[in-house]
Amino acid sequence: MIIWGSKPITGNLGAGNFNCPVCVSNRPYDQKRVRRFFTLYFIPLFPTSTLGQYVECRGCQGTFEPGILSYDPAIEAQRTEALFMTAVKQIMIHVCLADGSIDDEEVNQIQAIYEQLTGARIGESDLREEITAISQSANTCLLYTSDAADDLLCV
Repeated sequence: MIIWGSKPITGNLGAGNFNCPVCVSNRPYDQKRVRRFFTLYFIPLFPTSTLGQYVECRGCQGTFEPGILSYDPAIEAQRTEALFMTAVKQIMIHVCLADGSIDDEEVNQIQAIYEQLTGARIGESDLREEITAISQSANTCLLYTSDAADDLLCV
């Protein structure tokens, strides 16, 4: 009687250091690949397919997609800041549009508050273009705020 089958085997592809999002620090990792092997009498002979790859943090033992190796906290912080600045500006525009229009004083207030919160200055012509685009969109303040919160929390 011949006994044959298959079984998954995990092997190391490499190791190094990466920025672990769970440990929130630079940690050693192992990159692993899981392959299915053909077995004869319970002895693995050759791989038949690759089932997947993952990265395992040696600190917290968390597992991640291999793309995590390119995660850079500094770049992610810049991305979050840009999302925040955009959300602040657009929510202020939505709030000011609640009565149907924005006057010059509201434009000045949006510019002042935006600069105070973000440290960046927004030009009046750019702001008026955004006001026009938002006033013509069907997106409500509540919907935009909900979407912005989701984007910022997922970062």
